[in-house]
Amino acid sequence: MGEERLQHELRLMTTSVDEKGQLRVPVDALIEVLDKLLRLARQVLTFHERGAAGRGRQPTWVRNATEWHISKLESGSMKVQLEVPQLEQVLDAEYEDSWAVDLRSMGSAVDVTFKMIKNSLRDPSSVISDSPLLKAMGKMGRVIEEYGGLTVTRSGQQAPWDVDVQQAKKLRAMSLERRPQVERFLGRLDTLSLSRDKIGIQMEDEVVIDGRLTKGFGENYRELMGKNVLIQGRISRDIRGRMKSVKVQWIRKATEEDRRLWTTASTIQTALPLPRPGVMAHYIGSIPAYDSDVDIEAMLKELD
Repeated sequence: MGEERLQHELRLMTTSVDEKGQLRVPVDALIEVLDKLLRLARQVLTFHERGAAGRGRQPTWVRNATEWHISKLESGSMKVQLEVPQLEQVLDAEYEDSWAVDLRSMGSAVDVTFKMIKNSLRDPSSVISDSPLLKAMGKMGRVIEEYGGLTVTRSGQQAPWDVDVQQAKKLRAMSLERRPQVERFLGRLDTLSLSRDKIGIQMEDEVVIDGRLTKGFGENYRELMGKNVLIQGRISRDIRGRMKSVKVQWIRKATEEDRRLWTTASTIQTALPLPRPGVMAHYIGSIPAYDSDVDIEAMLKELD
């Protein structure tokens, strides 16, 4: 690619020294930081185009934007110099959406990535629904914390991007939290507050989950009071996987078939593998937000 590239310098802030008083920064450390940064940058750029629901093969422009060249890397040094494509040249003219216009003005993939890191530290909800992005941020936070912080400067840029140890720890903590995802589960509609648009859902293990309804929708569920229901919504969990609350999308009366397919417990081990055919009682019921009911039904038929 013949486009003009931007010059970036990444500098670790480690104070670790060896027995001779020399800084202990092996080349492997810088390579590890670059690897995590590259993976995070690809997630960040894809997020800008597709949002949290976007999955699949990475766009060509994302791969082009992360074709970075190392121009200087020395053993024992705390810094590495990169040549990075300009987004203005990488993004094709066909990209006319507002997100593309914004990216063109941001410089490079490195700049966009660190801007998102800073935004996420201020407002974690900005990336709350994108698990791959959160995981990549957590891994980046781990290596930054391990090596004492990171400062990134760009030629012609007045203020550097910097992430200190405390911010790196926060990135790691964000990635460990269970983020809301769309799920279906069974329970008994225990309470209903029309004035507050809230419900209580009693699970099989006697735990009552708080549910938040769309304003004015409570009246639709009055006839389901005290009955077993199937609920779909965005569930918040604690780090042990226990349900804390659900933002309800819809509720309907449960059927026998529902009991065979969907969970009735307040704790769901989302890391469990998909069940073997014929073992649908263990199916978790986790639904990626970008799948439709048709997609889900097709998947269930393949498993059954």
